[in-house]
Amino acid sequence: VNLPADEYGQFRLSYDGQKIVYPLYPDIWIYDIVQDIKFPVSNTGENYSPHWTSGDQLITWTSDLDGVRKIYQKPSNGLGPKTIFIDLNGVGLGSISRNGKCAIIRKDEKIFFYDFMQNERVMLPSTVKATQMDLSPDGGHFLYLSDETGKNEVYVQTFPFSENRWNV
Repeated sequence: VNLPADEYGQFRLSYDGQKIVYPLYPDIWIYDIVQDIKFPVSNTGENYSPHWTSGDQLITWTSDLDGVRKIYQKPSNGLGPKTIFIDLNGVGLGSISRNGKCAIIRKDEKIFFYDFMQNERVMLPSTVKATQMDLSPDGGHFLYLSDETGKNEVYVQTFPFSENRWNV
């Protein structure tokens, strides 16, 4: 990867393996590995937590563009406007499924599962204290980092939630 040294946020490789989306404060960027070019997805506000969705066709991320955190989307080719995807004041994107049908979001220090097909939001059990999180591509498992034992540990839990979880 031909990117200069800098303080990048979390990289996410596209599902086809040809592009990388990453936060470089305060913006979100895409680097095309094949063409060796980079371009911004966002250029206003503080932007973070980018994810590929809809078969690599969209980038979904959290931004405080208007002073309040919301979740936005934009075509991954950089063309077209960004649109508000989830308009809940103070919300942050934790993870979104590959098919874009469900997401893990944070609001007011609580973690929610958001089902876009049913248009419903379900709060996760208060025992889940996740700081970094991801959904499996099919949305069937939830991976998260937690310090509930006093040290950072990674857990995998079935999704939707049950008592079944594994420390990895």
